[in-house]
Formats: sequence, structure tokens, C-alpha cells
Amino acid sequence: MARNRDEHLPWSPYQGVRELTSLETEQGNIELECLPAFQHMPLDLARKSIRLLTVLPRRTGGPICGQLSHLCLPDNGSDINYVALSYEWGSRSGPRRLIKINGAKFEIQENLFHFLESHGDGGIPNLWVDAICIDQDDVREKNHQVQLMKDIYGKSSEVTIWLGPGNPESDSLFDFLNGVPEQELQCASLSQPPLLKESGESKTGQWFLDAGAKRSQAAYQLCQRTYWSRAWIVQEALLACSLELVCGNKRVSWTRWARYINLVGNIPEDTMDPLYWPHRGFILGIRYSMAFTLCQQRIARLGTIATEDLALLVLAFAESECWDIHDKVYAFLGLASNGKKIAINYQWPMEGLFVAVLATTSATLSDHDISTLRTTLGVASTFIARGLRLDTDAPLEFPVPVEETSPVWKAKLIGEGTAFSLSSRISMRFDERVWGEAQKNTPRGRKLLLLALPVKEDDKHQTYLLLGGSGKYVATGTLQILGGASNSFWSDMIILYDPPVSINVRWGIQIRPEVQDSVLAALRMHDVLPSEAAAVLGIMRD
Repeated sequence: MARNRDEHLPWSPYQGVRELTSLETEQGNIELECLPAFQHMPLDLARKSIRLLTVLPRRTGGPICGQLSHLCLPDNGSDINYVALSYEWGSRSGPRRLIKINGAKFEIQENLFHFLESHGDGGIPNLWVDAICIDQDDVREKNHQVQLMKDIYGKSSEVTIWLGPGNPESDSLFDFLNGVPEQELQCASLSQPPLLKESGESKTGQWFLDAGAKRSQAAYQLCQRTYWSRAWIVQEALLACSLELVCGNKRVSWTRWARYINLVGNIPEDTMDPLYWPHRGFILGIRYSMAFTLCQQRIARLGTIATEDLALLVLAFAESECWDIHDKVYAFLGLASNGKKIAINYQWPMEGLFVAVLATTSATLSDHDISTLRTTLGVASTFIARGLRLDTDAPLEFPVPVEETSPVWKAKLIGEGTAFSLSSRISMRFDERVWGEAQKNTPRGRKLLLLALPVKEDDKHQTYLLLGGSGKYVATGTLQILGGASNSFWSDMIILYDPPVSINVRWGIQIRPEVQDSVLAALRMHDVLPSEAAAVLGIMRD
């Protein structure tokens, strides 16, 4: 039913739940544990729907209370004002705290609780915070919302970075940064390295540099906070139009922070002024921190669009951390030029996501890059994927999980609308099916590209070939790959057929004895033990 209001303005669907106001918060002294658990009302997943949190003014000693509302993000520009929070979730096993959302109890991580406790006394209108505004138990909604992250952070009026509770050193540093004269600040340019402008016999900005170096220990300690290790902060910080850092009760603009970090972090080590020697370790620590890297990245990206390749982004931030390993990829989709080629699905196996990143990259990756990418995504060393490229702009959906039906094992291949099955007679059948809308002008041939050779050894050192996706091994001594070899290890096979849609092709498969030793040697070169190797098969269009 259409709502009689602007869809880009917040509205509340929680009509059946008593919504507390600031005046009602403590009436009756209701214990949080006695309240019903909060239940999210569904979002419209066909649109760019999100939730916003309004934190209500808090009475002394009272619980943190808030109300959730729904709105639809506009396609062009942003006519709504909201703040997106960038923060660290903390450990899965860390302590949790209860707050009230629309009159019901809601459990959040302690770090988020500290932010709301420190800055929510006077209320916070229109706050987007993922742990509350996304139903984390609804995989479909989570997939939908993560796909919108680029819009959520890019269209926000401000992104607030919560570094956690403050201390005297961080308070002093933020007070210093907020008090730097504008002239000194402007002269500490964001170039690499910063250039201090000549002014008579002195350099304007030298005071900022000297005073800043003396405070490098406090800055180094902030740069070492675990917030900076999060995978998602890269996208959150680089997409934001406006950024503010918050630590404890202190705030400072990203511009002041970035100019300071850029200035101090670029003090040259080989020609360092003796004045800075006592602070040398902290200065170098700042230079090699993720906070410094983000400052450089944001400087480089100002006014530009996404041009980075996804695989290169994942590799560049391989050490970043996240709760769900899928986010090692998903956290960078909004920054990547090819990010739209991968559909977000938190139920994908990591092997599939690994292949998807390789399939969509336009970069030339070395063997070391592929190995690092595999390790970053938690894919076992038994898994090899080489040479797959996707020539379509449609998001790549990875195969559904393997389903075993006797005597045929079924699995869906990488490649749009293609499936294969393996029978007990060790022959292969390819079924070309159309998924979604009917495809016209289907090419007259398909090329099967064997991307990785699967090998296993038994107790008697007999080598076996693993039929991809089936979990079934067959002796390599009886197998031979038929078709023209593309190189010494891999072989291609062409299937010719007439459209439309469906074909069945059967033929035997054998590994030629003369290449068997070479195949095993190739696997060992990639640190893959023959007893552990796995298979990847892919479909490539001619």
C-alpha cells in the first residue's frame, strides 16, 4: 500500500510496538531484561530502503532509548540528512549491553554502547549504525544492505569515526589539533611529502611541525587502535563526503587530523632534525600505520571515481580484519571499478568467492598474488584456480552447493546457466540451461576450460583424479583428457551444438600418461600436495 508521504523521509513501521519518549523512559522503572526482544520490521528489498536510528534524550541514570524509522535512499543526490557511524564491533565473545529500541530490548556490543552513552545524552537524530539498522539475522536483508553500503556512506551528510574511549593523551592531542591556527593548517599541505611555505627567513607551518612531532606518541597510540584494522573502514572513510573523528568526548575534523598525520608521518628519516630524534620511533610508527595509509588513499581519491581493481584492493588490505571472512571482498566492492560484477551473498562458499574475484579481475596477477589472495580468503592450499575471466557485466553468482544423487553427482559450474553431472561410468554430460530471461543468439559452441587438475594418492601411492564437485575419485591410469592441449598441463574441449538451450554430450576423459608427471610437478610448484589437490572447472564462451 502506498504511503501518503515522501518516501525519502523517515517513517516508522513499528505501529504495533509502544514507542517510548524521553519522558517515558524511566517511568515504572522497568528492567531491561523484562522487556520483549526487539523484532525488525522487514525492509522493501526491491528498493534502496534503509533504517535510521533516532537516539532519544536520556535522563540521568536512565537506559539508552531509540526509535527506528524506514526511508528510501534517492537515486540522485541526497535530500536527507543523516550521520553514518564507522566503528569497531569488537570481539564476538566480548561483553554485550542492553538498550531500548521502540520499547523493546536490543543487545549491542560494548564499544557501540560506549559511543551512545558518551554522545547520546542530548539525543541523536537520524543515525545509521549497521548493528542496529540491519537485521543481522536476515541473510537476504544483509545481502541487500551490504550492496547499498556505497550509497549509505556516500550519501550521508557526515561519517563519524568512533575511535573508542579517550584518555588524557588523546584529549590533549585533539585539543591541540582543534587549536592549530588556520594559517599553519593550510600551509601543512596534503602533498606528498608536505611542503612548508617560505615566509621571510622562516617557514609558515614550522610551528605546526615542531609542536606536532612532540605529540607524536599520542598520535601513534591512536593509530595503533584496533579500529584501523577493520576491513570496512577503508570504504567508509574513502566514500564519505565529510568525516569527523571522535575519541571519548573529543572531536576533530578529518581534515585537521589528515594534515597532521601527513605532516608528521612524512618527516624524512635520513635527514631528520635532531629535535625529532626522541620521537623517531613514534613518527615511523605513524608512517607505517593503516591510519596514515587511509589518509594517503583519501588524498589520492578526492574528486575521482572508483578505478581500482577488486583483486588488487583485496590484496592491498589483506591484513584487515572482519567478523565474516566474506567481508574481505565485500568491504571493497564499493571502491572497485569491477565491484558490480559480484553479487553479495553471505552463503557463498569461500572457494566460490575466490574464483569470482579471479574471474572478474582485469589485473595481471602473479602466482604469489594468487597464493596471497587464496590465503586471505581462507581457501585451502588444495584449491587452485587459474585463467578464468568473465566477459559479462552481470553480477557473478556462484554455484549452489553440491547435491549428491545416486548414481549421478550434480554440481553447477562457474559460468552463466551451465551445469554438469558426473555419472558412475566416468563420462561427462553437459546440460546447457537458461536461467532467468531467455537468451537469444546463443553461441554455437562452448569451450570447457579445465582450470585445475585434481589429484589424490592412496596408501599404495596410486594417483587418482577427483571429478570436480562430485567428491568421487577415479584412477588416473585409466583416464585421458581428449581434445587439443592448450599447453603442457591444461586441455580445452569444444562442444558444438545447435540452439536452443539444451544439449547432452558424452565422452570419455583420460589423462595422457606422458603428461601425468608434468601435472604432478606443476601441482607441487604451487605447494599443492597430490594427496590434497582439488578441482575447479569453468565454462568459457568462444
